[in-house]
Amino acid sequence: MREFIVWYNKNGKKFLKIAGIFIIVIIIIQLFKLITIKNQEEKQNNFVTTGNENKQDFNTIISDENKSTVTGEELSKTQTELLKSIDKFAEYCNNNNTDDAYNLLSEECKKEMYPTVEDFIELYYKKIFDGKLKNISVENWVDNIYKVKFSDDALSTGIYNSDNNIQDYISVVKDEDDNYKLNINGYVGQEELNKETEAFDLKIKVVEKNQYMDFTTYTYEVKNGSKNVIRLNDIESEAEMYLEDKNSIKYYAYMNELAESDLRVMPGETKKVVIKYYCKFSSTRKITSTVFPEIQLGGNEIARLKIEL
Repeated sequence: MREFIVWYNKNGKKFLKIAGIFIIVIIIIQLFKLITIKNQEEKQNNFVTTGNENKQDFNTIISDENKSTVTGEELSKTQTELLKSIDKFAEYCNNNNTDDAYNLLSEECKKEMYPTVEDFIELYYKKIFDGKLKNISVENWVDNIYKVKFSDDALSTGIYNSDNNIQDYISVVKDEDDNYKLNINGYVGQEELNKETEAFDLKIKVVEKNQYMDFTTYTYEVKNGSKNVIRLNDIESEAEMYLEDKNSIKYYAYMNELAESDLRVMPGETKKVVIKYYCKFSSTRKITSTVFPEIQLGGNEIARLKIEL
């Protein structure tokens, strides 16, 4: 005991100083922990609040992303408003209300893909919903196009199978009465062109363009004013029909999906021809012309025809 008193008298001040520093360090560490926990709680609260704000306007879809996936730009008020049409469509489908869901489609989409409600049910609704509830998440792709993911509702079925997940691209457009309508199943929309040219007793009119996410189709009206059978292209030819953009990039036709009869125009005949091209959707691409490089006019006569768009 005496030895400790002697040591304390000698080193007491140093000991108290070290102990005081140790206590201060512990207090600082604890304060830092409390501040960190508080910040994490605030972040979590902000995240939950933001999520609820994004979801509160929607009954069926989940939309957590407020930026375009492609451009990274903040969504405009209009782009956010367009989501309500997709939400309504999803709600109708989840409630097995196929008639109202079908009525939300644009006239162009109906004409090109689902002429009747029965077509819509068989080719779209049954493949995705078929009377089952789906969880639906939506994010903006670019402009008025949204990437939509459909997945099983595990809460209602008790089963989750990622193999059943389906992705679609849905674009929101306005009809003649300014009502919002939908183009579904990767269909982007239609553009009337009505550009025509005439040469070699042949008149070709580019009637319209239908854009899909993965390809493009052009509808032509072709009139053969000659006395010979005219072929727009030889199916076996290496010189394939193509589109060309402002940067001189070529987008060739799906020649394997065309029959010889599709490209044959009889003397005096006027026919419509639909040609599909390897031309994916791009919001910045500008197609400037469509080219028929080897039109067979009869005999051995070959002509090239370019239509400026």
